[in-house]
Amino acid sequence: MRRRDAWMTLAMCMAWWMALAQTPGPVRLANPSFEDEPGASKVPARWANCGNEEESPPDVQPGAFGIDLPAADGQTYLGLVVRDNETWEAVGQRLPVPLSPDTCYQLDLYLGRARELYSVSRSQNQRTNFITPVLLRVWGADTELCARGDILAVSEPVKWFGWHRQRLILQPVHEVRYLTLEAWYAPDFGRGVNGHLLVDGLSELTPVPCSERVAPVPQRNPRPDTT
Repeated sequence: MRRRDAWMTLAMCMAWWMALAQTPGPVRLANPSFEDEPGASKVPARWANCGNEEESPPDVQPGAFGIDLPAADGQTYLGLVVRDNETWEAVGQRLPVPLSPDTCYQLDLYLGRARELYSVSRSQNQRTNFITPVLLRVWGADTELCARGDILAVSEPVKWFGWHRQRLILQPVHEVRYLTLEAWYAPDFGRGVNGHLLVDGLSELTPVPCSERVAPVPQRNPRPDTT
């Protein structure tokens, strides 16, 4: 009887260990705070330009186009714009391990906006302030870098100035090997506008129950825009 109980205990332990081994773990992005030498039309290290080929790439901020907002995490951050000729900026990277379908992942990040980002309007051919609020879309794909497979999450429009800590829940329906962060037009403001958003301090992609609601995160705003 004791031997039978021992075998049952061993079998239960092995089943528990196998289930634990199959549970997806956190996925860490490369260069999650977009650290690099600041510069205009410069993609941060470990990221790729996924925007329109005929347009300029994103920027490593601060310092370009009049932006002087300090980073929320580290020294530099990502700047993305949308344009009035219906082009937009995006970056992407290959994940170290794929995201599993039917598993949800929590992503915390800083999203922000500066009071000034002066560049040339493509449709009007004149200097303008790219100040219209935009939102962030997160794409996932399993085919190639920068591919738009499925939209995993969409942020609220970034209408504030300075930094706010935000939380997104990514919900893959297919295996995701490539992740893309894309600036996109906010519904309230329509297409054909000039706007921007700033991104910094991406967390790990942490598995969470898919039933979990997007809860507010503490607003750690270490360097608010007070101008």
